[in-house]
Amino acid sequence: MRSPPRCWTPTAGSTTSSATPASSPCCPSSCTASTNDSWTTPPARINSPISSCSWWESSGGVPEFAKFKEILASTAEDFGQNLPYRLDIDFSAYDPSNFFRSLRVHPTLADEVRNFDELGTGQSQVLALAFAYAYAMAYGQSDGTILVIDEPEANLHPLAQRWLATRLGALTAPGLQVVITTHSPHFVDLARPENLVMVSKDADGATRVVQRSRDDLSAHLVEHGADADRTQPDTIGGFYAASATTEIVSGLFSRRCVLVEGITEALALPELLHARGLDVLREGIAIVSVEGIGNIAKWHRLYTALGIECYCVFDTDSDKKGNNAANLAGKRRDIMSALGLAKDLGESDNLSTAPIAVTSSHATLDPNFEGAAERLFGDRWATLHAEAVSVVGESKPLRARYAAQRLAAEDYSAEVTGALDTLIEAIRGNSTAPDNQDGGQHEPPATGNPAYSNRSYGSLRG
Repeated sequence: MRSPPRCWTPTAGSTTSSATPASSPCCPSSCTASTNDSWTTPPARINSPISSCSWWESSGGVPEFAKFKEILASTAEDFGQNLPYRLDIDFSAYDPSNFFRSLRVHPTLADEVRNFDELGTGQSQVLALAFAYAYAMAYGQSDGTILVIDEPEANLHPLAQRWLATRLGALTAPGLQVVITTHSPHFVDLARPENLVMVSKDADGATRVVQRSRDDLSAHLVEHGADADRTQPDTIGGFYAASATTEIVSGLFSRRCVLVEGITEALALPELLHARGLDVLREGIAIVSVEGIGNIAKWHRLYTALGIECYCVFDTDSDKKGNNAANLAGKRRDIMSALGLAKDLGESDNLSTAPIAVTSSHATLDPNFEGAAERLFGDRWATLHAEAVSVVGESKPLRARYAAQRLAAEDYSAEVTGALDTLIEAIRGNSTAPDNQDGGQHEPPATGNPAYSNRSYGSLRG
């Protein structure tokens, strides 16, 4: 940043190096010194108020300052969404040798100067971000400025986070690099996966950092079963961003992620697991709906590429017939490929017919979550599921959660607890169950739920 022009000329006839204010291109004639008619030495700084104008009308006459004020005003308004406060600058104490420390920034409301103490923490933070960006844009581009923003989501409600994320995502300028650290999914941009840097702590306390270039990420996806012709470095970002949801991106912050087909499992399964001692939130486990069985494989590939441990739960869809069944089988084959298993394990004939069948990498529900729950809990589930209509309406996911929340301890038979306990160990990564399932029918155990097969029960118990 260049120093502002100094407004002084030697006094006529003077034998000393004195100077007086003068009308010049750098200082209008209406501006006069407020304390001295002359200076004995050329002023190195201007640190006193100016009577007729606030340092040349708040330095609007100096190109750099005019640009800075313009950027600051527009950025504060843009970042602030519907925030009533704006930022203004007081240049009266301007010191060209120490610009940043002498600059006075204050919030205004309806053209009245306010104190920062009147603002909420989130409001202050948004205005601070606006100031930092405006300063970088006005003065820092030629120097290759790096603007580091630490947890911009702090103290902002979710909608404000989303808005700010869109604005920060648009911060591009020659020479300006923006680095954001965050714990919010709203600030994760999957369209540019090469920019994601995943930082976490291992069990032994060591810091782990994962970042992949587009070429490296593309190679990983193909290696784990993605179509090589369609998985190109220049298209994978848009591919994942197009189908991402806030819930899916939130899984990137989990210690371990369980990928499920839909919202029914995402809402009701945690309730069943909690009844058997697994609090998924406490253990940092995210149960994520990927919006359909066809999306499980692709998200498993991306999560694992970024270092997130994953477990998959999906339906056998044994009640489906014809072309629909064939299409679903193809999607299960893709899941097996992503898991590094033989694709044929996804065929209906190779899947267990038990309500819940668990392996170390995945579990199946037969034929689906609702059907498995009815087989495991019998009439009690049907009663609660029907009762839920009068409370939560016709929504299947909400009805499933309602029923799961109201099951009593006596509703969990030995077979049910065995299945859920084995699933919990697999989700935690402690399962030793094999990755293949036996799809045949077996004699039921001597006691308990006759819908639960001997073979699957044995494999569930590991």
